[in-house]
Amino acid sequence: MVAKPDSRSFDVDLAALLRVFGGHLYSTPDVFVRELIQNGLDAIAVRRHGASAGTGEGAEALGIVVVGDHEAGIITFTDDGVGLDEADLVNHLSRVGSSTKREDAPPGLIGHFGIGLLSGFLVADRLVVETRKAGAPGLRWSASADGSYTVEAIERAAIGSTVRVHLRPEMTAYARPERLAELLGRYVAYVDTPIRLRGDDGELERINREPPWAAATDDAREATIAAVYGERALACRSVEFEAAGARGLLWLRPAVSGLGSPRCALSSRGVLVTPGDPELLPRWARFIGGTLDAPGLTPTASREGFVKDRAWRALVERLRAEVIAWLAELAGDDGLMTALLSNHHVSLMAACLDDASLLEVFAGHLPLETNAGVLPLELIAARTPVVRYTRSSRDFARIAPTASARGELLVNASHVHETELLGAWARADPRRGVTEVGIDSLAEIADGAPEHELRFAALLDEAGRLLAGYDVEVQLRRFVPSETPVLLLADPAQLRERARTLEASGSALQQALVRGLTITRRAATTPLLLNADNPLISALPELAEPAIGARLIRVLYLQAASLARKVPSLAESRQQGEDLLALLRELQSASRRPRVLN
Repeated sequence: MVAKPDSRSFDVDLAALLRVFGGHLYSTPDVFVRELIQNGLDAIAVRRHGASAGTGEGAEALGIVVVGDHEAGIITFTDDGVGLDEADLVNHLSRVGSSTKREDAPPGLIGHFGIGLLSGFLVADRLVVETRKAGAPGLRWSASADGSYTVEAIERAAIGSTVRVHLRPEMTAYARPERLAELLGRYVAYVDTPIRLRGDDGELERINREPPWAAATDDAREATIAAVYGERALACRSVEFEAAGARGLLWLRPAVSGLGSPRCALSSRGVLVTPGDPELLPRWARFIGGTLDAPGLTPTASREGFVKDRAWRALVERLRAEVIAWLAELAGDDGLMTALLSNHHVSLMAACLDDASLLEVFAGHLPLETNAGVLPLELIAARTPVVRYTRSSRDFARIAPTASARGELLVNASHVHETELLGAWARADPRRGVTEVGIDSLAEIADGAPEHELRFAALLDEAGRLLAGYDVEVQLRRFVPSETPVLLLADPAQLRERARTLEASGSALQQALVRGLTITRRAATTPLLLNADNPLISALPELAEPAIGARLIRVLYLQAASLARKVPSLAESRQQGEDLLALLRELQSASRRPRVLN
């Protein structure tokens, strides 16, 4: 026969639980200020609800007072909320996870998890609560971080609660009035209930203030943004949504760093929950700042974020639509458009790729680098029937001189989002033409030079022999600009050269890997075009012997390869030095030869 099972309760190790809170539930010990203020606010909300329903005492001019005593290491939070009786102390305050706000709670309470008071143990080794509920005697509840607590009767006339936080020695800086003022200003600046802090002079100063979205004018709103958030807003916009009952203020940030992210602070009934949830605004909206109060959202247990439920998703979608509509409206303001394009054109490109309406509004105004300077896309399109661009800045540097000499416009689309933007812009209208240009396209605009082939024959043979190890095919052509002596149309030869270097001198593993590469066995395919119209190249057959001229061509090749690759190898640098030394010796030798006078 199976014995009837015992019914037992969990034995909670409070000290261990607090370590979990401090390391995982809360991001910083600072939040104890927010949590204890929130408990007081909820207690006041319960008392007001009872008064309005005719079931409680009057609730006029209710508020919270905070006092810090740095020398004693104590912070006191006093509220004139509903208070607690003995049953509340035993069944809720002393039971982890239980809350007086779960049963028949009035609307508008943030805390529903019964763990807010425990956040005090993030900075304290002892908490003392003195409280009285209407119609009940005064009580004192004293608890230690080891999980023990006592309850005793006291004389207390006022309804409400006083929480004394006995700070640990290393945490006493929290009791300084200036530190408390900073934390209260951060977490509870916009609540409706008065919150006062006793300063060093003994006077009570109200901490919370009018929220920035409630200011009467844009100038007043922008002044608040500058004072509270330290930013000079380019423009601001008050918003109010049915989704989550949200209301607040958005603004255009003057500048953001490359690592910046959308920053919109999110509160619930004036209590800061998150200073900037990265999922609230579109990822490209790094230049948008904001502060919203959304009482319709559900905070998480730590009150450092919101549950990502249907209400959250509705707010995110509504915010996205609002930001897009606002940006579209700003297109009619030349001053703001100039500021946006100057400071945030990369983010605007991302916005255009995300939304077709913004693509039509902004794409034509976005600045792009060209061989004729930085120009807006609409002006580029007006000057050429097909927008030609390079995907890499390296190709742009090599092709741009030729394009300029031919009177052609070329876009350097190597920066972030630019290639994708050109593609999206072209797809939006079939009349728009966009084409990518590679270095191999230069072969199409280079003409032959048959009239010079005979006098260049010996030089070309010697240069071909000297450059055979680089898999380079030397060709005599004509192209613009004439100031360019050589063009290296592609650069697979350099990859093959490095592969052969590894094959010859690398480790056993490197040699085994490289021998399997087909690139080490391919025929020469890299054209090196000599420009017959260039003064140096044109005069070279008559200026020097073929062997010396070939060395100069190899120097020019290595320069072109460096431009293509940016960083030459050690072997290339050594070879270039040897060629230059040989050329200098040839010049020195020629200067010593006797002149023949006619």
